Amino acid sequence: MKKRLHNFTALLFSFLLLFSSFSFNSLASANAGNSSAVVEESVISPFEFNWISSSDLAKEALAASGNTGYTVGALPAYIVTEAAKIFAGAGYTMKLESGGFWFYSSDGLRRVRTGQKVSFNLYQANFEKFSRTGYNDNYRTSNYHVNVSE
Repeated sequence: MKKRLHNFTALLFSFLLLFSSFSFNSLASANAGNSSAVVEESVISPFEFNWISSSDLAKEALAASGNTGYTVGALPAYIVTEAAKIFAGAGYTMKLESGGFWFYSSDGLRRVRTGQKVSFNLYQANFEKFSRTGYNDNYRTSNYHVNVSE
């Protein structure tokens, strides 16, 4: 029963991550040449919550080194999903693996893993950079953790 519930919540979270970007408009593709001009529109007032934009989150993850993360609190799934796309870059691929979505960069040097951390009872995204292609953990140079909320 516990495993079935875990599988169901992981699948539900995966769909939330996938389809959350459809309910919010991101103009990142229109501003592909100007990464600072990413604009997000949402029905949620930006004054109600204290979190960062998708583009700023991606920039933090790209600048990170070692094993660090966003420590202010959990971020909504739609922000993390958009940040994962920006982090992985143009030509990324997305796969459903281990109960979450994984984003792979086309150059093989960046990966974002999402999914449930059972031992901590939370959803988390890991923004990872590698010094060599192939996503081998021995060549991982950074692992930026972000807790994800609904």
